[in-house]
Amino acid sequence: MLEIIGFIHVILCSIISLYWLWSSKAFDIFYIFYFLSLNLSWVIMNNECFITYFFKVLKDPNYKMGQNNEVKDFEPILGKTGSVLFNQYLLTMNVINLFLILTRSFDSFRKIAIALFILSYTFYIEANHFSFINKDSRKKIYISHGIISFFVLAYFVNSWLKSR
Repeated sequence: MLEIIGFIHVILCSIISLYWLWSSKAFDIFYIFYFLSLNLSWVIMNNECFITYFFKVLKDPNYKMGQNNEVKDFEPILGKTGSVLFNQYLLTMNVINLFLILTRSFDSFRKIAIALFILSYTFYIEANHFSFINKDSRKKIYISHGIISFFVLAYFVNSWLKSR
């Protein structure tokens, strides 16, 4: 069961990370909705992906959310080193996908909103992966990223609904 969860997570992440290969401008709004929602879930779930959290709880019923922010469900499929490398690949591809969307879609104000989100996402990821950032600063970055993600998502949902 645990390997199946890991396999599904790796496949889904791989497909989404290659968005720039198979995507078209028509799908950019859905990628934005997905990615902003994902980031909000990370902030709400204490830097955990829902799938990874589910995996950790199945493996250890006493696991507390946010206790360890490693993506453990990749390990049964990719090994420890492969899991770390794949996670770094995903983080990089997220930025590449967002830059692609930034350059080809939307009006100027939406591009500014996406650029602000990319900057926020970059700080959020750096805060997760560099231990020299103290706990108070890290918490402020997480909260700021959550707020920015929420408002950018709300803006995109509102503008999408108005266009319907």
